[in-house]
Amino acid sequence: MGALKKQFSFILIMFFFVSFSQKKNDHKVNLALDSIKDSIKKFSRTDSTKAFAMATDLIKVARRESNKKLEFEGYLLIYRIYFFEKRYGEALETIERFFAFAKENDLTDELLRAYHLKSTFIIHQNGLSDLSVLSNYHDGLDYAIKSNNDLWESKFLNDISSFHLHSEDYQKALIFKKRAISKIIEANNIESYQLWESYGINLKNYYSGIVDIYLALENDDLSECYNDLLKNELKSKGFHNEFFRKQYYFNKAEINLIRKRFDLAEYHYSIAFDGDSIYKKNRGLREVLKKYCSGKVDFGKGKYETVINKFNSIDTLKIGTNGNNTIYLKDFFKILYKSYLYTGDLKKADYYFERHLLSISRKNNLNDSIKSKFIKIEREDYKRTIELQNRKRDNLILFVSLLFVILFALLYIWHLTVKKKNEKKFNLIIKRLKEKQNFLEREDYKKRKKNDIKSKIKEEIVIKLFNGLKKLEEKEYFLNKDCNSHILAKKLNTNTTYLSGVINLKYGVNFSTYINTLRIEYAIMRLKSDYMFRSYSIQSISEELGYKSPDSFVKYFKKRTGLLPSYFINKLNSTEDV
Repeated sequence: MGALKKQFSFILIMFFFVSFSQKKNDHKVNLALDSIKDSIKKFSRTDSTKAFAMATDLIKVARRESNKKLEFEGYLLIYRIYFFEKRYGEALETIERFFAFAKENDLTDELLRAYHLKSTFIIHQNGLSDLSVLSNYHDGLDYAIKSNNDLWESKFLNDISSFHLHSEDYQKALIFKKRAISKIIEANNIESYQLWESYGINLKNYYSGIVDIYLALENDDLSECYNDLLKNELKSKGFHNEFFRKQYYFNKAEINLIRKRFDLAEYHYSIAFDGDSIYKKNRGLREVLKKYCSGKVDFGKGKYETVINKFNSIDTLKIGTNGNNTIYLKDFFKILYKSYLYTGDLKKADYYFERHLLSISRKNNLNDSIKSKFIKIEREDYKRTIELQNRKRDNLILFVSLLFVILFALLYIWHLTVKKKNEKKFNLIIKRLKEKQNFLEREDYKKRKKNDIKSKIKEEIVIKLFNGLKKLEEKEYFLNKDCNSHILAKKLNTNTTYLSGVINLKYGVNFSTYINTLRIEYAIMRLKSDYMFRSYSIQSISEELGYKSPDSFVKYFKKRTGLLPSYFINKLNSTEDV
């Protein structure tokens, strides 16, 4: 302990030696002060009592030397010790103390820092929704303007813009953000500019913020314009700032969501979430944000079930509206209730819609009239969405009904057309039977000239074979199952070549067609004349005709008549005058 005190005392001595002997060398003064701060911060994490004693010693020395700025730094260090120890009541008292101290001693830069630290403390305790934050920002802005400090003026303008963005008052947010950007560009060449970057006073932060506003307004062109300015600013600084580099790609993803380029959005999100260098202290936050952003892409693609699964894996108790130990996901409940609505789960849609309204009503930075306005807008949007879904459903039902009616009408027309054709075919068959026409004996074959086959067969052989065929027809030999060209040729004492040649010469068909034609002709005549035969099954009829399967009979009957055997039989039974 003694050694540490000696070390700390040595640092204090060195600080005052540097500050008084080289007052113009601000860099060395800052280095000495930083060493003191680092020592106190080190012990604030391991031994707050030692850290507090060191800070108190610093204040005593500062008082003895009448160094008001150093005394302020001492109060600031005590505040940080209390804050780190989560002794928030004492931390607030310390804020008020160094706030009053800076005012009493006309410490301009310190008072501006005090406004900033007070706002930061209120946000940590109550969230960005606390209206006293906005009041404190405006007080800080007024003082920055009064003291002609362009950097801090831009800082408070930017903070006020962020407050209005969180309140979803985008026009006000835009006005203050543009003023902040204009003011910081004016102050960009000030030597102390780099020293204040840790307070968020930098163009990268401001450009990123205005992109957020234009994204909220769904203005993709201006979002892209300012995002490119952010990129240029990063390039001028070497593109090494990991946070803003990730933010640039995150903005690109959001822009592509607006433009409905969902694959590109997914790609840029993957770059934004690649690695965990900026999420080392809170990897859980990274996973939640990844799921949320991935869900937004899926929602855009219409994958509502996937959205529901991803969002339901997020602990909704950690989703808040004010950032106090919660994650602010602006449209989480809105996307979720719409996903349930689009999948037809109205019960869940109603539940998450109410959660969405509750998240609006919990925003403390909105007065009651604005809250009521937002809630009214959301209820109207919900009502329109339900009406749209109902209209789509009704239109789908109407379309399906019309399609069914059209199909039914087409089927009915087709049925009437087929029926008419079948009746025509049936009547032609009946007419031919009445006129006792032989299906095989057609005029065009009688007038055929002798072909090569006939010239090779003697006339007396042709006559003999033809007469033999006629006798077999009369004996109904074609009804035998074993009736084929070889057996028939043997019965007629000839060969299959002569037999096929005579059949082709006389009837103009091959042997298979000749046999099938005789069988179908027989079937037609017998079905017409024999009522009992009509009562047979198709299989029994086919067996009677010599077919080995009913399918063969149906096939040839349809081929020859254009009708199914069942239709022909039913038509015969229903026709009284046949």
